[in-house]
Amino acid sequence: MTYSPNLPIGSGWKSTLQAAFQTLRRVKFIIEENFSFGDFDPQVNWNGMTVSAVNIRKARYLKLFKLFFVSVDIQATLAAPLTLNVTITIPETIYGTSTEYQSGAGSGNSGGPAVTLVWQAQGTTDKILIYRYDFANYGAGVFRGVFNGFLEIT
Repeated sequence: MTYSPNLPIGSGWKSTLQAAFQTLRRVKFIIEENFSFGDFDPQVNWNGMTVSAVNIRKARYLKLFKLFFVSVDIQATLAAPLTLNVTITIPETIYGTSTEYQSGAGSGNSGGPAVTLVWQAQGTTDKILIYRYDFANYGAGVFRGVFNGFLEIT
């Protein structure tokens, strides 16, 4: 299946975007410093929790000028002491000065049924804070957190 001008629609978003932006680069519309995408390896701060079997199932980004889309899927086994939040890093600096400036929601579970997770981008850093919507500590057992979101970067 193709889409004009002869851009293949691949099974994955990455192949489709690569084809599209290869075409745009031919006309010098987008330069590398303003566009990038791919996988990244986030640093995870478990804030004192005992953690094992950490699996970064997915960590991808798309940067287009000052717009940054991030998609993360993390799994780990948690044990006491249990705390309220987890912090991950992204490969760009987040715009703003307040942790409430940019935020969104995701889904997850934490040693029990599914819960809603909230993420907050911490301005002037590369950190995203992830916590349960009810402000409770994470539960012991297998934790899995999935979130996607758009951020403004510097």
